[in-house]
Amino acid sequence: MHIISLITQKKSMIPIIIAILSILSITNSEARMIPSDTLLAEYEGGVLTKAEYDEEFRRLPLMFRARFSTSEGRKEFLESVVINRVFYLKAMELGIDRDPETFIEHRDDLKPFYASIYRREEIGEKAREAEEDARIRERELKRQRVNELKREYDVQVDQYKLASLDMLALTINSDVFTEKIVTSSLPELNITVGDLFVHYQTLSPYILNDDMTTEFSYYDHFRFLSREEWAELNSPEMIERLVNNIIEVNLFDYEARQMGYDDHLFDDPERETITRDPEGSRFDLAVFQNPEVHQLRRHIILKTLFERLVIDVADPTTEQIRQYYQDNLEDYTVTESRRLQIFVYDTEEEARTKREIVTQAVREGDEWAIINLIRSSGYPQIVRAMQFVERDRPFPYFGEDSTLYELVWKSVPGELSDIHQSDTGLYYFLAVSECNPAYIYPLEQFEREITNTLTFQARSRRWQEVVRELFDEYQVTLYPERLFIILEAEEYFALAEQAQNRGRFLEAIGHYNSIIKHHKNNDDDYRALFAKAFIYARELGEEDKGIELFQQLIDQYPPGDLHSSAEFMIESFSRGEIPVDNLD
Repeated sequence: MHIISLITQKKSMIPIIIAILSILSITNSEARMIPSDTLLAEYEGGVLTKAEYDEEFRRLPLMFRARFSTSEGRKEFLESVVINRVFYLKAMELGIDRDPETFIEHRDDLKPFYASIYRREEIGEKAREAEEDARIRERELKRQRVNELKREYDVQVDQYKLASLDMLALTINSDVFTEKIVTSSLPELNITVGDLFVHYQTLSPYILNDDMTTEFSYYDHFRFLSREEWAELNSPEMIERLVNNIIEVNLFDYEARQMGYDDHLFDDPERETITRDPEGSRFDLAVFQNPEVHQLRRHIILKTLFERLVIDVADPTTEQIRQYYQDNLEDYTVTESRRLQIFVYDTEEEARTKREIVTQAVREGDEWAIINLIRSSGYPQIVRAMQFVERDRPFPYFGEDSTLYELVWKSVPGELSDIHQSDTGLYYFLAVSECNPAYIYPLEQFEREITNTLTFQARSRRWQEVVRELFDEYQVTLYPERLFIILEAEEYFALAEQAQNRGRFLEAIGHYNSIIKHHKNNDDDYRALFAKAFIYARELGEEDKGIELFQQLIDQYPPGDLHSSAEFMIESFSRGEIPVDNLD
């Protein structure tokens, strides 16, 4: 019978004492939801409710949701949401949102939004006035307007250079990155190979359509495409289409911004438009009403603060780089090594016969004869494993054979050794074919790698420091336990019993742990600890763990009706006796 429903009895003979945990009624608890107004975090300047937490979770890309769906993942996500909020408050306090320099370098991120609105309002409106099919007319008007603007701004494409590009072969260090493939009378409309490379890396499948301005999104990054899919995107036709789409976006973006600045209300309208909520321009207003742009602005602000508080103060010094190199010199050292030709046989007579053949082959310069002898060895796995050996490391199959070790490292390259017997009884002779001395790579060769390592470590430490400082400054309090519904003790007992009946003992222990954590009343937690100890000792066969928990029950709880049963369990399991259920 299950442990929860066993009746504790004590008999004079050698009975089995089973704990009385009382017969519990199994309640069919209805599925419950955490109230949407439940506070999950409080901080100076705001709170985070369950509804807001859920909204943030829904914004996550699908690929990340599984990670944050576990118990630990939910807690991690809660902390990340609050970190995001207090960072934003700090950025507001420092005035980062009002600093034009924060946004100027991110001007290109807004291009697709301006281009899309320009196309919709300047071209789409005219298309809708036409009697024929509006979509066809819109496409014609778009091509017509693009060609007009290309002529107006003298946009020229270097077709020869474009045809010679292999996007898959480019690297971030490519020398051709600064070369122009599109030129114009307006410098901001020029496109370099580097610009194209950036766009190519972040291609969306929507690029396969003809219209980039309505479907292309800088936020749909498909970096997990197969090489075959990348190769398809690397075709000359696809690259030309990409270039044409970038030209279109640049032209429409420029036109939209120019039309938005007609009132000349600001000395520096571009900066002002990007850093304020615009009122004067219908283009600016439409762009800044876009939720994606709000998210983009927030991202830029947070990134800027992160750079100021973490990135800019975490660069390693030259001395730190040198010290890391010295402390980890083994990682930059190539051990002395040798290449061998070894011949292995079962008997000394066979080894002697083969050595004479090898000697003759060496004398005649017959390398193929030597190779065939090596291949015909009765121990090909040893021959292969011993082709390359390193100083101060055991030999494959030979271990730390002192005779072989001395022979390998003292033999003159090219000379055939005498026959020797290994510690394992095999007979062998060998020749050293190549010697490679130990070598230490210079610091300069790994300086960038070491810098990256130290930078990552320093930024990680600095990030933790900044988070702690901001949590203290904004008096952050997290309530991760409120992410989970806490059941009544009887409900946990019922779930534990169901799990045990199915043989899911670890799941049952999890429910007992919930009782011990959430129902500390010297009754429910008392009985749950006994049940947990019993499962470990009898069901899982971890007697020592069970005995430890039984002793914990005796030491930590006031004397109760399970104390004598716990003592009996300790005695029984210590003697190797396994108690069985008894209802008598």
